[in-house]
Amino acid sequence: MYISITENGGEYYQEGFVVRFYKDDKTDWVANFKPGINEFNKIFDFPLKNRIVIFAGGMCYVMNPNLEKPILIFGIAINNVFQSENGSLICVDSTGVEILDNTNGELWTSERISIDGFKDLIFENEILIGKSFDPMNSLKEWSKFSLNIKTKEIKGGSFREMIERNPNLEMKNRIEIQEKKLKERIKWKFWK
Repeated sequence: MYISITENGGEYYQEGFVVRFYKDDKTDWVANFKPGINEFNKIFDFPLKNRIVIFAGGMCYVMNPNLEKPILIFGIAINNVFQSENGSLICVDSTGVEILDNTNGELWTSERISIDGFKDLIFENEILIGKSFDPMNSLKEWSKFSLNIKTKEIKGGSFREMIERNPNLEMKNRIEIQEKKLKERIKWKFWK
């Protein structure tokens, strides 16, 4: 019988993304990964670190084949993955990028780059370039962006351009925006 692997540790009774793992003692077990919200499925094997990275329907599960619980879970709508020279995984969803560092196992999450989607993605020389979508800008729906995965420097992107066009908005956190708070006005008192 398979073992359900979900983001919250609960049971999953539908057919997900099924993977057979082989433990160091030569026994095996089957995992049924609960998928995210798209059709992106892929597996990356890191035998020197005894790690297997599973992308099930856009959700990422980092597994040790000897353990029946994930080491790390992230994403829900990842739809493209690139691999750097050192084996790190550059994971792209519809709004930003997450980098799973192969050297230390850390996960880095970008600020929001796109309002809704990317196209023409190219990864070379440790730089991810492409175009990000802005459905609210009829004059320029696609904006160029670049991300240097070593320095984590982001240039361009439709989300930054939208914030720049709207001076009353500011970033609340990585993905959300909010209206800027107006400075408190000086109250004048008039004496009679």
